[in-house]
Amino acid sequence: MLGRKNDLMQRRRLWIIGAVTVLIAVGVYAVLAHHSIFPRLTENPPAIKLSQTPSSPTGQFAICPRFDAALPFINGLAAVRVGDQKTGKWGYIDNSGKMVINPHFDVANGFWKGGLADVKIGNKWGAIDSRGEYIIKPQFSDIEPFIQAFIADDRGVGFDSAGPLLDAQSALILDSDLAVAAIGDVGAFKYGFIAKDGHFLINPQFDYAWPFIDGLAAVRVGDPKTGKWGFIDTAGRYVIYPQFDDAMPFTDGLARVRIGDRITGIWGYIDKSGKFVVNPQFGSAGFFMQGVARVCIGDQKAGKWGYIDTSGRTIVNPQFDSARLMVDGIAAVHVGDESTGRWGYVDKSGKYLLKPQFSDAMDFIDGLAAVRVGDNKTGKWEYIDRTGRIVVKPQFDAATPFSHGIAAVRVGDEKVGKWGYIDHTGKFLLNPQFDEARAFTNDGLARVKVAGKWGYIRR
Repeated sequence: MLGRKNDLMQRRRLWIIGAVTVLIAVGVYAVLAHHSIFPRLTENPPAIKLSQTPSSPTGQFAICPRFDAALPFINGLAAVRVGDQKTGKWGYIDNSGKMVINPHFDVANGFWKGGLADVKIGNKWGAIDSRGEYIIKPQFSDIEPFIQAFIADDRGVGFDSAGPLLDAQSALILDSDLAVAAIGDVGAFKYGFIAKDGHFLINPQFDYAWPFIDGLAAVRVGDPKTGKWGFIDTAGRYVIYPQFDDAMPFTDGLARVRIGDRITGIWGYIDKSGKFVVNPQFGSAGFFMQGVARVCIGDQKAGKWGYIDTSGRTIVNPQFDSARLMVDGIAAVHVGDESTGRWGYVDKSGKYLLKPQFSDAMDFIDGLAAVRVGDNKTGKWEYIDRTGRIVVKPQFDAATPFSHGIAAVRVGDEKVGKWGYIDHTGKFLLNPQFDEARAFTNDGLARVKVAGKWGYIRR
């Protein structure tokens, strides 16, 4: 995907994980054919001994490492890849590790609510059900699922066995009866919206489109430089005619739109009638969550960040060199340049809860936040509570937020360091031994990598 498509696809993956699809069968023969030619995986490989705290059972392998890539379990199934990134194929396992849909997809994503997963064969996307049968045969140049998760601050969305999780960075998860789909050659895609039978309900006519959120979808007519953005309803009718130079989906009843080019243009917020509620004035702007949005006065290099409410009233004056999403009334903010600046935390009034003192800082989750003390290269990560009290002393070279009372942490550098898991007191439930480690999800499993292979451990 070229030009603006590359840029927007990355933005979409960072900001919206949108719509999965699925409809009418054409792929059973492919699965059957594959069964006869694809080598069968060992379902019960030799057990791998884990190093753990004697009093804790955390970390027993539920599925021993044997995959070259693996995604989280969603609705009881996980996508896994066998083989390298170029020639390997994706299939699906159940939570016993059994391969229930043999690997034959070039790309595969998780099963979302409704039991559908989008998959790619060659350069075409389609969708399958949990039996591996095509509901929508591969035919689209681009596709998004029938559920959207709106993401903030360039962070990913979490998952559990019931589907995507709202985490501290996520704003909105909505089911949708329509999915974005595109036809055409690379660089000349036309976007429309399909129903769950794979047929276009809104014909492909747009040069780009975001998924439907809160009943409206942002669409672009024209090329990335001179095209204009507007909003349509689920019948494909324009509710707000194309007039903006950029636009993002609605949250909290307001949408960010830009007037002017990407360098000198300014952002404001409109309501669903297209009327400006907050006039264009910001060099950059985030979306609203819990009635608060972060905004930048000036350009992104030299401008200052603050926070506004849905009326446009400034609640925290622009004064920070960087600012993250405000979650439950607390936001991490940065003062100074990228190398020597420091992170702290403010509340909705702009009062410092913790003055800038950390070289990096994460959001508070379960009452704790991971912060780094020291410089970017040699500093150590610790965990603090909202008063700034050190709950887990600085000792880790990398750290992640707590999930279900457990956090993955790394001891050692990126090349030779190992990951383990701690509880809220900092006690190791599972000693550092993994090359990579991911958070535990609601199904009680976490992905870990050992000697180049991915498996799953149980909580």
